Amino acid sequence: MKKPILLIVLLVSYLGAFANWPMSHSTLNNTLENDDPVLFTFGKEEVKVSEFAYVYEKQNSQDGNLYSQKSVDEYLDLYIKFKLKVKEAEMMGLDTNPDIARQLDMYRKQLSKNYIFDKNITEELVEEAYDRMNKEVRTSHLLLMLPENAPAEDTLRIYNTITDLRKRIVEDGEDFAKVAKQHSQDPSVKDNNGDLGYISCFQTVYPFESAAYNTSEGEVSQPVRTKYGYHLVKVDDIRKAQGMVQVSHILIKTSKKDTEVDQKTKKEQITNIAKQLEKDKKLFPQLAKQFSDDKTTARNGGKLKWFGSGEMLEEFEENAFALKEVGDISEPFKTKIGWHIMRLEGMKKVGEYEDERDGILKKIAKDSRSRVSKKLFLKRLKTDYAFTEKSNSLEDFMPFVDNTILAGRWRVKNLNEMNKTMFTITLPNEEANVYTQKDFAAFIQSEQLTNKSKSVPVKMSSMYNTFVEQKLLEAEESQLEVKHPDFARLMKEFRDGTLLFDLTEQKIWKRATEDTTGLERFFDKNKDNYQWKERVDSWIINCPSEEIADKVNKLLKEGKDIQEVEAMFNVGSRKGNEVLKIRQGTYEKGDNPLLSQLKWKAKSRQVITNADGSYSVVQINKVMPAGPKKLAEAKGFVVADYQKQLEAQWIEELKEKYPVSVKEETLKTLYKAKS
Repeated sequence: MKKPILLIVLLVSYLGAFANWPMSHSTLNNTLENDDPVLFTFGKEEVKVSEFAYVYEKQNSQDGNLYSQKSVDEYLDLYIKFKLKVKEAEMMGLDTNPDIARQLDMYRKQLSKNYIFDKNITEELVEEAYDRMNKEVRTSHLLLMLPENAPAEDTLRIYNTITDLRKRIVEDGEDFAKVAKQHSQDPSVKDNNGDLGYISCFQTVYPFESAAYNTSEGEVSQPVRTKYGYHLVKVDDIRKAQGMVQVSHILIKTSKKDTEVDQKTKKEQITNIAKQLEKDKKLFPQLAKQFSDDKTTARNGGKLKWFGSGEMLEEFEENAFALKEVGDISEPFKTKIGWHIMRLEGMKKVGEYEDERDGILKKIAKDSRSRVSKKLFLKRLKTDYAFTEKSNSLEDFMPFVDNTILAGRWRVKNLNEMNKTMFTITLPNEEANVYTQKDFAAFIQSEQLTNKSKSVPVKMSSMYNTFVEQKLLEAEESQLEVKHPDFARLMKEFRDGTLLFDLTEQKIWKRATEDTTGLERFFDKNKDNYQWKERVDSWIINCPSEEIADKVNKLLKEGKDIQEVEAMFNVGSRKGNEVLKIRQGTYEKGDNPLLSQLKWKAKSRQVITNADGSYSVVQINKVMPAGPKKLAEAKGFVVADYQKQLEAQWIEELKEKYPVSVKEETLKTLYKAKS
């Protein structure tokens, strides 16, 4: 089965967290001080303590019972099963699968980016941040949560899921908000359908920010990984930055529980405050102290801290930035927390680059983007790899090019004459790699359209520097496994996880869903495990007021059909703004708290007051007794249980094929290792 190529699956913070397997426990240190003993064998393979300790501590770093016997034994059992499966995948030749090879190559390219640059702050990052500060991007997002230290197979599963969701939106034309509402695990999605409003630089984690700023208006990003999980980012609008603003405000809080009288009283209160301010603006601090329900700011006259787009409620920001002159006072306006009046205390736009630079540097120093330092890094690479440039390298090449290169139409005409060496790069313990004029010519022909310089010398200088940079980075990338043991480990983890995914798909997942005979046989043997509790068929009708709920209840009591009742109240309503919200469904005991308040009897009915102040009319149409489920009704659970059985049988087969032997004395040294 061909799967989408995985672009990136692990956080930079995750990559750095386990640069070396943690030698944090004294007993473990003593065990490995002079030796790294074998912990277990399977078939002819050996697994040493250091390998197990690395993965064990990584996956259980937050476990308060780290290195307890129970914790070690449980994880050892999981790790043995993992190693058996990976070994079987290798024996089946899955590691030679071209699709997997492409995934590994793409993953390596993405992973290497986190190792190829120094962590020093560069001017390029400052310039990027300043450019972003001048724009605000309205974004929506869809989040599938994933722990930072998630196993590779889990990461791959979530990545494939979010890739499928993106396909539904981008290729199949489904509405982003609808898909987000259905699948996003961001708790705020129930209120905002994934819409985050406008964001600016430094307001979100860097990968998310980059996805927002690098995605065109109206487009949806590729899956992007942050410390929270995988996101899809949709750019709804891009506008010039509004800058920062400071206001004072007076708040009269409102609540969904307010009665009509309460609402009227509070509106009159804010109106009266506004009238007093019309007579004398200087009364604002005094009135804020006296009347504002925002007690944290009332004591200082209602003054808030400076803020920019995306930091306050959207309606609050719109009114704040609509004020033009310091001292201007807004009309009363309402947000979801209440009525406001605000006064403008100050406003500032994004300053010139030099004025903002120091502040940006301080923010970058605390931000994940500080890892990039391209220029300094390339300088170091030239030293590390004995970069030697022949004198006049570029000058000697210039006679081969003409003005066609400015239009990206240059073609090699004198290939046989391009024999001179331009520079050499020498890897450790190897002979020098020689890069000639022919190599540079081939690079130009493939890359000339990407450089838009206005003169031949400028373009050639730029392309030559890019060519040198590319070859230096290729040299560094080829040495990553040697220079960075954690890089080698992560590559192996991803490789093993990918093999495990493919093998499990073949052996378990596909078989469980496609082997209908085996599934039916399993269901027949385990029918008692799939039983319905007592159920009811019911209507749950949400009403905005008690008056409407009473009318609905009366109509149902008179024998009106649900469609008739709906037509009386909802005809002409816009979708999403219907008066009645009607759900008809079948529920088991305990499934729905509203139904738990009724006596389960056919045609029983009750009006219930909800916590948010709305009302629900609940009617039980039919009561269905407890009893066995049909296979179609329990299929999801049956398939999951069948998969577990297949896997257990498979593991036993693998243990016979690759006999496992745990070194008990070595294992005991891991128990209760203390810091």
